[in-house]
Amino acid sequence: MQASPDARGLEPLGDDQFWGFIEILGGKTWQRTIAKLDAALSREDDEMILRFAQTLNAKLHAIDYPEFCERRVDDAGEVFWDANLSRHHRGAVIAGGRERFDLIVADPSLFNDKWLADMSWAVATVADEAWRRKHRDVVSIATTFSPEPGSNAYAWSNTAGAVRIGEILPSKAQRALWDAALGFATAEYKIDFDALDAHIAANEEDR
Repeated sequence: MQASPDARGLEPLGDDQFWGFIEILGGKTWQRTIAKLDAALSREDDEMILRFAQTLNAKLHAIDYPEFCERRVDDAGEVFWDANLSRHHRGAVIAGGRERFDLIVADPSLFNDKWLADMSWAVATVADEAWRRKHRDVVSIATTFSPEPGSNAYAWSNTAGAVRIGEILPSKAQRALWDAALGFATAEYKIDFDALDAHIAANEEDR
């Protein structure tokens, strides 16, 4: 098994190129459409696959909204966020193309459950799968922004009852990469985590 490839620092794809790949799905997240995109990407050179991963994960990170996670309580009474729903929602958003993505970036409440399908979650894995097809090796491509639910501190900072996810704020260089991937300037990341903790505690006391 090779070391996992690293896309951090690579220039993201331009929007036309990225969404051109996504159009291969035809707006569907079925097993055969996901496989078609995996296969098409695997025929590209390694740098293209890595730049696709860098762009995809930046866009998944941008729509990492707590509205897409399910808040649950375990048997011990501890609150946690079920991330599986988020993966399905965000995959369905990306699969729908540029207009759907722009719509949801602006307002996640506009998400339509009719967009969901059994394989929506797999959109997030297409770059890793393309690399596996090409190199016969299972990897997890490292990118500047994490696609994992809860990793977007900016989106989660104003969430009542949100978990503290640590100071993972991006550097100026990372923000520049994200701006290029998303096609618009991101806001400044200024989060008072002490205030956030106090807000969370107050909300817990009200329950």
